[in-house]
Amino acid sequence: MNISTHKYIPNLLEDGSLDKQDAMAQSVGGFKAKKVYDIQKLASLVSKNIVYAPIHFRGNYRKKENAILDIDLMVFDIDDGKTMDAVLDSKLGQNYEVLLLKTASWTAIKEKFRVFIPLKTPIAFSDIDEYREFYKFIDRYYGLNGDDKAMEAGRGYIGIKGKEAIISAGEKWIDLTKMKDKIMKKIRRDLLKKKLLQEKKDEATKRYRILNNIKVPTPSQIVKSPYFLKVISSMGDGNHYGTVFSLLKHCREKGMSASEAAEAILLLNISGEYSDKNDLIKKFNS
Repeated sequence: MNISTHKYIPNLLEDGSLDKQDAMAQSVGGFKAKKVYDIQKLASLVSKNIVYAPIHFRGNYRKKENAILDIDLMVFDIDDGKTMDAVLDSKLGQNYEVLLLKTASWTAIKEKFRVFIPLKTPIAFSDIDEYREFYKFIDRYYGLNGDDKAMEAGRGYIGIKGKEAIISAGEKWIDLTKMKDKIMKKIRRDLLKKKLLQEKKDEATKRYRILNNIKVPTPSQIVKSPYFLKVISSMGDGNHYGTVFSLLKHCREKGMSASEAAEAILLLNISGEYSDKNDLIKKFNS
């Protein structure tokens, strides 16, 4: 099983809980790529003070643009109230060897945990969109109701020393060799439909502007606007997720299409992050 890890030094908040933001801030570069061959060893590894990802990264720097999209382990984040027993008693837990791990936010009232699913044979993806949609397919198929935001190639998960890990009753690992081509064919067809629909929306936006004589800035113009310059000058180190959403929102308010807004963000080259146009369009539409 491919996995990448980075140790962090726990920092506690006033209420005694782990400062998750600090743990993630410590764990961006310097990830170590590992190979684990036994689910017991996987349980031992992720029950430590580490940030981990079920994927390897180029340069050992954790971000989706660096993800090597060849996986043999999947991780789902469950926080919707589903119980661990429900997963263990399902067709997934009864038929396959999977690992369940309590998270920092787990309580007896509302269980929050991770489900680790080893794959018998690796699966490779062409891009992060295919990776994300494959996760969604497996999530729906087994009724996990995992957190959508956690189904990204650059996602990091916080491990906490001593958290309870449970291995299901199933003995074999899931083999998707026969199903893979059929699943990926459907995913690629759906992604193509979304792309064509987005292109139609962008063209409709541009036609509307022409018919109504509405002028909007071009991507190269808006990145030089006072708002963009002010936001960019205030950016510090670390995650720029909120900043990018603010800039995309500003582009929308100025009447730009999704593709134009995405091109504006690409021009900024924010520390090498946010270099995927389709992902930026997705953020714009959300």
